[in-house]
Amino acid sequence: IYITCHLKVTLAEQDPDELNKACSFSKPSNSWFPVEGPADICQCCNKGDCGTPSHSRRQPHVVSQWSRSASRNRRHVTEEADVTVGPLIFLDRSGDHEVEQWALPSDTSVVLLGVGLAVVVSLTLTAVILVLTRRCRTASHPVSASE
Repeated sequence: IYITCHLKVTLAEQDPDELNKACSFSKPSNSWFPVEGPADICQCCNKGDCGTPSHSRRQPHVVSQWSRSASRNRRHVTEEADVTVGPLIFLDRSGDHEVEQWALPSDTSVVLLGVGLAVVVSLTLTAVILVLTRRCRTASHPVSASE
């Protein structure tokens, strides 16, 4: 799934309105509601007819303020843009459980891992002890070439 949004730069002090808003979808109510501001500003989202007006009545003020204060520091930056995020991959419920099992090991997995590590450590120590024992025997009982 790809999500495309139309983003617009506005002043932080600007109150949300029908042209400058952030809306979220509520699955239980099957409707859009504003993140902030009056409830009716997202009604066009419910209808699917928000449109993308080329200029809002407040945009010239925003453009002039931005272009005066930061024009030397900005290059190829616009006040509006369509942005796409994706691909987003959603797993079904059975896939989610498999991912969780890999992410959070169960008690049985932890026990098996601990037993496996204990066996490896034991075998390594046994091998080291055998090598050291043979070296000590060889050093204390030198074999002569005449025997």
